Amino acid sequence: MFFLAMLMCCTGVRAQLGCSGASIVVSGRVLECNQKMYAYRWVNCADLTKELTDAFGQSYYVTEDGDYAVIVTKDACTDTLACVSISVLGITENKQSPQISIFPNPASGVLHIQNAQLRGGVTAVVTDLSGRSIYQCEALFTNGASSLQVSLPPGSYLLHLLNPEMQQAVIPFMIQ
Repeated sequence: MFFLAMLMCCTGVRAQLGCSGASIVVSGRVLECNQKMYAYRWVNCADLTKELTDAFGQSYYVTEDGDYAVIVTKDACTDTLACVSISVLGITENKQSPQISIFPNPASGVLHIQNAQLRGGVTAVVTDLSGRSIYQCEALFTNGASSLQVSLPPGSYLLHLLNPEMQQAVIPFMIQ
């Protein structure tokens, strides 16, 4: 049986169903299963038989509006969690991000981020150029600066910074 939970981009919203006791936590564009040590398979609820490309981690970064769920498996329990509806229209996105600087660029493992207006915790998501989420963490900004330790193969990536006011900046960077 499958239920639809209408959740609109609210931090801390949860949708739960089934044998696993797992739920989906929504934080802006990031969906995360609250249970660790499961096998995860994220799906678009419009077609549950079609897996999302490279969406097998505990969290998933949503790149377009839609209804999403995760199928979790552990031991004899396989559970499809309730769909969550994500509408990113209310998220302000600044793809140019001139006021945010990251260095060095290209980097080799540590990204330093500076912006005089950022304070406290900011969700940081690194995606490849196709939008696949590779790395996610909470970046803590002190005096407008933070550093992220990232272990990525050489290539081009996008750093998405999402603050609690649902404003997002997307900054391209390279790993050498």
